Amino acid sequence: MESGQSILSLARGRKSEWTDTGRTEEKLRKSKECATDFELPSETTIPLFSVAVPLYNKAQYVGRTIESILGQSYQGFEVVVVDDGSVDGSAEIVREFRDSRIRVIQQANQGVAAARNRAIEEAKGEFVAFVDADDEWLPSFLAEIAGLIDQYPDCGMYGTGYALRRDDSVDEIVRNRFKSEKWKGIVANYFHNLEKRNIIVCSSAVAIRRSTVLGKALFPVGESLGEDQYAWATIALKHQVAYTQEVLAIYHRDAISSFESLGVPKSPVCFVPLLRKVIETGEFEGKAISTDVRRSLERYLAESLIQLSARNARVGDFATALGLVRGRDARRKPFRLLLVIGFILTKYVRSTLKFCYLKTSSRSR
Repeated sequence: MESGQSILSLARGRKSEWTDTGRTEEKLRKSKECATDFELPSETTIPLFSVAVPLYNKAQYVGRTIESILGQSYQGFEVVVVDDGSVDGSAEIVREFRDSRIRVIQQANQGVAAARNRAIEEAKGEFVAFVDADDEWLPSFLAEIAGLIDQYPDCGMYGTGYALRRDDSVDEIVRNRFKSEKWKGIVANYFHNLEKRNIIVCSSAVAIRRSTVLGKALFPVGESLGEDQYAWATIALKHQVAYTQEVLAIYHRDAISSFESLGVPKSPVCFVPLLRKVIETGEFEGKAISTDVRRSLERYLAESLIQLSARNARVGDFATALGLVRGRDARRKPFRLLLVIGFILTKYVRSTLKFCYLKTSSRSR
């Protein structure tokens, strides 16, 4: 996939069938007919991939996601859908697909982190590939990941470029900013992109080696913001990351995200304490961190606090905004820090003047 235009064409082609809230029985019938009656050769066959799909109230989108999985050119996979207490019939839509590789596991609502952890526990594959229930893969996603695994067998995480899409437009193509468009290989410093606000690994364009996370909860349960970046950071701190610039997943912004619906957090998200600890100790789970990675972690931490500060300023919580950048952590990006402080002060002055004007106007009446 070489251009945003071709990605957009594919995304448009898949949109109407599953984003129409008035989906009819005829559409359901057609989707069932298109699903493949596929069975693994035997009960003892272990697929290379387990596809983990956390599901919570995504009836409007999940059919599109499952279709994109079943339409992969590489077919050596199972699908583990963890229904995290949906009440909109999402699980029933998944069950309409006639494919023995799909397993639907239901649990009481515990959040996306718990759903992903449960999928890892239930997985049979050597690798776990993730896709959220409102996103989709292009047909060669798993084939490309399998190629990366073959070429770089010692890595703990494998990712591809992805497109951010809202409605009928591709907003942005996300890939490794420091490499050419056709590059693939091992990412020397995973955190170098993050410090530049470039999230090269997202929860719908990544696969991990299951053996690296067995016996522990990869995603922090109870956290609803930043839990995925926490997970990818813990893997990248201990294992190599292989990556291809090819754009093979679509992250849909038109679906309501937890990030938007939960409001602005007032304290640092869950990966901030992790970054602070690694920076202070210079190691993670017994592995020493290089000076280059440590510096990137410092700047990534600063950027995370600055972004959160700006978000709080936008909603008028100026005390929280200033508090987030008051410590030494944010000073590691001094120019960005000055910009956000200026932004906070500007918003505060405008808010104060508006309040005074409204108060004066009400008295004059």
